Amino acid sequence: MGKKSKWDEERQRLLEQKYKEAVIIRRIVFVTASVLFILLAGILTGGYLYVRNALLPVDPDSKETIEVEIPYGSNVSTIATILEKNRIIKDGTIFKYYVKLNNESGFQAGTYDLIPSMTFKEIIASLKTGRVYQEPKLKITIREGLKLEEIAKEIAEQTTYSYEEVLAKLEDPNYIEKLIERFPQLFNIIRVF
Repeated sequence: MGKKSKWDEERQRLLEQKYKEAVIIRRIVFVTASVLFILLAGILTGGYLYVRNALLPVDPDSKETIEVEIPYGSNVSTIATILEKNRIIKDGTIFKYYVKLNNESGFQAGTYDLIPSMTFKEIIASLKTGRVYQEPKLKITIREGLKLEEIAKEIAEQTTYSYEEVLAKLEDPNYIEKLIERFPQLFNIIRVF
């Protein structure tokens, strides 16, 4: 009987050791899972708060207008970068995803007076309709097929500039280069024709 009790004692000791190991492993798994869960919850909460904050206006109380120029042919990424750079929106990436998720398109090129208190919906509505908050100082309609001299005459008749001044400006290479720099996509299209 002495051998049997030693055998039972050894078996009991091994069972207790396995039990202790199982408890330690369960604790490690529980702690690891808890840390991962807390980390994931923190990341998701932080992401949610960041996106929610980025969707809000930059300065809800602002009345300051900022002139923003959207060049011809700009895509959503370019527009988002311009708006973020001019502090009209907080995050260009969030703006791009917002536009994509809401299936918005049809943005118009132009110079806009935007306000940092505008919401994404207001900004998008302005950019889609081409509505600028600043009225044009002068509107001149140039009939199709006119020669440069005739265009200069039309402009001179509708402004305070003389025919010679207008013609000199239209023929000035420096002025033309400045226009090309300001509206490169427009001049690329014109060169094709």
